[in-house]
Amino acid sequence: MGGPVKTNNHSLQVEKKLAEPVNDVIEKMYLQINNIVQGFVISILIGVLAKLDWPGIIASGDFAVPLFSFTSFFISLVFWSRYYFDTIILKRSFGVFAMVWFFLYIVAEGISFAKIGDHAMWLISTGIFLFFGAGFYVLNILEINRKRRNKMKIYVADNDVGEYLVWQKKRLIDLVCMALLSLSGAYFVMISPSLAAPAGLFSLFFALWQLGKSADYRKLSFLKTGL
Repeated sequence: MGGPVKTNNHSLQVEKKLAEPVNDVIEKMYLQINNIVQGFVISILIGVLAKLDWPGIIASGDFAVPLFSFTSFFISLVFWSRYYFDTIILKRSFGVFAMVWFFLYIVAEGISFAKIGDHAMWLISTGIFLFFGAGFYVLNILEINRKRRNKMKIYVADNDVGEYLVWQKKRLIDLVCMALLSLSGAYFVMISPSLAAPAGLFSLFFALWQLGKSADYRKLSFLKTGL
């Protein structure tokens, strides 16, 4: 009876050795793609800002454009950092749907950045972009639940996976609400263009609020970071 047990143990060890490098490869792939693509959309943002007529914008008192510009930058930082941190914690599994969703999200982000000079269109495209961002939290929650069911390790620093799951659900709600507010803001700006600056101010506030929430990775001990 000793023979089969040794064989089974050996098989498990081999499977573990084969699985770990694959997980590492997938993690590195996600991280590299995130860095490359987010760098690309930042270059889109810089290109758009460089082409805007800033003297004319300042002379006309159009404060919405600089507010939208800062908001786009901070939103990019939020998603860049969170996708990076969540990938390290979850050791994301490879999925075709997740990859397609990621690239659709990037397209939506690029369109959002390109519409900074058009108040209503920026709010509409940003609302759509935020819905795609919210989709990441749906994928995260599904991944966490799947790994918990299968008793797979989730690399939360203090091992409180339940608190991490609750945090993911709260950020999902945040983004859905922000997306709806952005789309609602577009409607009111189309009716009254003078509301563009207040809409930009609210957008910047929510972006900074979400950026502050990213510090929870350290505060709540989900990940040991320098935030």
